[in-house]
Amino acid sequence: MMYGMFQKTSPRSGSCVLKNNDQSAQSVQPMIGIFDSGIGGLTVLKSLCSALPQHDFLYLADFGHAPYGNRTEDDIVQRSKTIVRWMETHGVSLVVAACHTSSSVLKAEHTTGIATPIVTMLQPTLDGILKHPHRKQWKNGIAILATALSIQKGTLAFALQSRGFDLPIYPVACPLLAGFIESCNDRGAIRYLQSHVFESFVRHPVDMLVYGCTHYPLIEPWLSEHDVPNILRMDPAEHVATAVVEVLSPSGPVARGNTPPRVCFYHTGTQQGPEQLAKHWPNLVTSTPTDLVLD
Repeated sequence: MMYGMFQKTSPRSGSCVLKNNDQSAQSVQPMIGIFDSGIGGLTVLKSLCSALPQHDFLYLADFGHAPYGNRTEDDIVQRSKTIVRWMETHGVSLVVAACHTSSSVLKAEHTTGIATPIVTMLQPTLDGILKHPHRKQWKNGIAILATALSIQKGTLAFALQSRGFDLPIYPVACPLLAGFIESCNDRGAIRYLQSHVFESFVRHPVDMLVYGCTHYPLIEPWLSEHDVPNILRMDPAEHVATAVVEVLSPSGPVARGNTPPRVCFYHTGTQQGPEQLAKHWPNLVTSTPTDLVLD
């Protein structure tokens, strides 16, 4: 089953689910699986650890198939299914597709035969925009920064419009930005944003900039050190955490005492995978990521 945009099942969250008939009970403290093409999903993992400290986590950085934004839809769908099935063998009770690109192409029929619930980035991002506390004061619209494939698909923009969002939506494809972030090239990232993104806001002011890739919130510390436009920016990660809390613990969080969450890290591809993960959040990546061949 997949929590995304298809069949309503939860009156509390308004989330939509791709559902099969397997309604087996979940464990009290289920392990949550999270995957992304690289380090971007760490932004989601951080929010999940904060919101659900009673759970354990399995994180897969799929460096060997990155970047997802440059792959075909079929490649991403097949890769996502392979990862979810691998995570099922490791005992996860829920999977978070912490990648907007994969979330934009996954559909109901793609989860046939998969019993594990899958929470994508789409519905939480919609919630963050449509339920924003300043939403009624907006006049200029929003900009969505995302990978080229996400922009090409237009899934988020279409979903917003179908829900009555009537302000301008400016999709901005940023095919190089995730690479700058992966390599910790802050100067390259800022130059790219200033020339490719921020200059356009002079002609088309926006009320909010939406990070449509989980890598992009990692630029926040860099932005504070440079002269960039003061635009409201939204990271959907906390809204993902809220959605997962409502799926796993509709009656409230389960107490775990003072034991911190345990996170198991895996990566594919590059030999620098562990270093790439650890240098962004050393306090989060406290165990050595395991190299994984997953084809």
